[in-house]
Amino acid sequence: MTPVTLYCLPHAGGGISAYAGWREEAPDGLDVQPVRLPGRDGDPGEHCQRMDDLVTTLVGDLTALPCALFGHSVGAVVAFELARAATAAGRAPRALFVSGSVAPPRAAGHDQPRRDLPDDEFAAEVERLGGVPPELLADPESRSVLLPRLRADYTIAETYEYRPGPPLDCPISAFAGRADPAVGAADLDDWAEHTTATCRGRRLPGDHFYLTTARPLLLRAIGRDLEL
Repeated sequence: MTPVTLYCLPHAGGGISAYAGWREEAPDGLDVQPVRLPGRDGDPGEHCQRMDDLVTTLVGDLTALPCALFGHSVGAVVAFELARAATAAGRAPRALFVSGSVAPPRAAGHDQPRRDLPDDEFAAEVERLGGVPPELLADPESRSVLLPRLRADYTIAETYEYRPGPPLDCPISAFAGRADPAVGAADLDDWAEHTTATCRGRRLPGDHFYLTTARPLLLRAIGRDLEL
């Protein structure tokens, strides 16, 4: 059986290390490929500031077939737009896995933009939301690396404009942590509007970053949904 390549998009400020351990723990038949974003993890390019630019940059790299897409938080919306672009190019994914995110129309609403806050306020807001160890934000060298990529990702998220279009043909599996204060069961159900195929919503133990603590459960669910 040909392995399914799972392209993985990180949360805001994240990189390929967000999926450390996934390849080793993935079920047989699943080839986990974290996506390297422009301007990080050794890429010499500049950070993208707009969703359209990021999708245009990345879609040509999704060359493996069959493939599926996984994205967490803002990465879920990036994965959705990549699935749209890949489908339009005749390379539709087998499935889309979205995690820790409301559906695209709601993700496009931003009543409290944070991207232009002064450094100290921005870092405090990032720390409040979680996902970045406080010691990294407190270390000047680490902070000088993290803040530009975080601002770029927040800019992508806060300037994102959802454009209505044909729903995807592939199934969507939507995940969130049971203790995630921003994404509930009804939010996962909303993803069903964006596919003509099945849509499954699951809440796993943990908070917004449940995918670290509940990784074995998540990977098993992905394998089952791909019928591996």
